[in-house]
Amino acid sequence: MKKIIRFNLIVLLIVIAFSIVCNRNTENVQSVIFITIDTLRADHLPFYGYPRKTAPFLSELKEKGILFKKCYAPTSQTSPSHASMFTSLFPLQHGISSNGELLKRDMVTISDIFKQNKFLTSAFISVRFLDALKQGFQYFDFYEEKRGSVRKGKETTDSAIQWLQKREQDDKFFMWVHLFDVHQYFFDSEYSLYSDYREIVEKESSISNDELKKFLSVKYGTVFHPKTFEHNIEYDARIRFVDQQIKRLFDTVNAQKFKGNILWVITADHGEGLGSHNYRHHDKYLYNEQVQVPLLFYFSNENFKGQVINKMVRHIDLLPTIMDFAGIPLDKVLPKIEGHSLVAEFGKGNKAYPVKYSFAQRARPNQSQLNEGWIPGGVYSLQNDKYKYIFYSKGKNEFYNLLEDPLELNNLIDKPSKPLDEIKALLDFEISKLNKRYGSDSDHRIQEEHINALKTLGYL
Repeated sequence: MKKIIRFNLIVLLIVIAFSIVCNRNTENVQSVIFITIDTLRADHLPFYGYPRKTAPFLSELKEKGILFKKCYAPTSQTSPSHASMFTSLFPLQHGISSNGELLKRDMVTISDIFKQNKFLTSAFISVRFLDALKQGFQYFDFYEEKRGSVRKGKETTDSAIQWLQKREQDDKFFMWVHLFDVHQYFFDSEYSLYSDYREIVEKESSISNDELKKFLSVKYGTVFHPKTFEHNIEYDARIRFVDQQIKRLFDTVNAQKFKGNILWVITADHGEGLGSHNYRHHDKYLYNEQVQVPLLFYFSNENFKGQVINKMVRHIDLLPTIMDFAGIPLDKVLPKIEGHSLVAEFGKGNKAYPVKYSFAQRARPNQSQLNEGWIPGGVYSLQNDKYKYIFYSKGKNEFYNLLEDPLELNNLIDKPSKPLDEIKALLDFEISKLNKRYGSDSDHRIQEEHINALKTLGYL
């Protein structure tokens, strides 16, 4: 009898312990801090295989969080990419296909949902045209108009820190911080501002500049022009600078001793060419150096510690994932979204992540871009882990075997194959479905007040 009682007691203790662990793992987050690093190419981070220490703090955070190594943006421009993250819709659906445009009037954003659920909502942006996404934010922070269209990451972070320091420990909030410094790496006049970080990155590097050039050429297919390597060096320095700003923010949150579990989501809106495909920037193409982005989740209670997920996921999956962790149901608020929650990848929930392909689009070029040699018309892509198809409405299409050709250099479009036929059919279906529902992206217009700023930044 005693043995039976002892056995039952052991079973009960196991059940209780398991229940505690499960409750801990499914605890709703109290607050969410969403950080977007503009123009951050995933493979310039150490934990994506880069040989220099561009992001020591994020590397440390990665060891305590979950890294998604194959996350893809639905476009290669700032505003439409952010809009997709915040609505879980593609650009044709939410109405922003280029920088400077506005969301469609009936859109519901992540900030709207958090606000409706009694969260404090705040945003700290570093480029003016992102004010197109200010709806739902009770506090939206940027320069006064007269101070310019771009601000440095330190000032943006300072403002975010000041806001955090005014919060109560039991406040629940959604905070978005956008950092633009990495985007500006090609402005020679600003090099001196980040010179200390250039020195730090080079000093801590285990490889020489000559070895780095070889690495970039072989691993990333970089085509070098007179300033290409200099731009890569400056780019890395700015990543290190932004890494430091995120650490400042992280230290402030810890010092405030907020109650409850805090979820950090850190990603980029898009990548950058940096000489791959003989192109420096991002908005012209949909190659993986433009659309593959870093994605890191960190929970302050350090659940799911040190995991690396190699499954392909998408920006548009972020909203439903975050809402699942916040315990906010979406069915009544957003009856139609394109994204799927990733909670199954965290070992939570009973619905497997069903997505096999990632879709992306590039807006039709304006006249200035056409003058620079852009291919006219829209550009769309569809990819999975094996293949990628890029459709040009007015140019030669492209098809790549990513397993054999991860740099997308050997176009197989002229070699008929079953995988090509299948992915073409899938992309055709996706484009026709979106165009039928939401119309062509040629109808959108840039806001007048953003035209000068976009010209300064090289978009027009």
